[in-house]
Amino acid sequence: MVIAVAALVVALCGTTLAGYAAGKASGNHLIKKHSLSGNRLKSDSVTGAQVDEASLGTVPTAGTVAPPQFTPLALNAVWHAKAGYLDRPVGFYKDASGFVHLQGTIECTSTCVPRLAVLPPGARPTSEVHPLIATGTSYDVGVVHIYPSGQVELQEGEFPLVDLEGVTFHADQ
Repeated sequence: MVIAVAALVVALCGTTLAGYAAGKASGNHLIKKHSLSGNRLKSDSVTGAQVDEASLGTVPTAGTVAPPQFTPLALNAVWHAKAGYLDRPVGFYKDASGFVHLQGTIECTSTCVPRLAVLPPGARPTSEVHPLIATGTSYDVGVVHIYPSGQVELQEGEFPLVDLEGVTFHADQ
């Protein structure tokens, strides 16, 4: 019994002393100055008065991004730009992120063939893409296949009109 009472007294005093010590301890004198990383600081605890502005580097200025260069599309001989339609020339441009955007509407006036155009190197996909497009005079949904070789072919849809607006894909580098 004496051992049990002694253990109880030690246990109670031990937690009381530990609690007392934890309440009285201040971490400020234990932490070395300039040793905390930013993720260890409480949000909004550092103000401008505590930052030496002379030690900060200069912020780089943002450069201007040149507008993408429009390139006319090399159409197959039987296909040509639809005159006066949407007033957008037939072609493409490649944006700063490497995406190629086709634009314009083409038509064929003689025997139509599925091969519409060929894209130059740098504007070709790394694998086949099959975007949906509007085709025919009633603007039915069609599918164009664009191959890594640059071939652009109408796979599904109606002749004689093919609208290339909205066709976008990531190009090879």
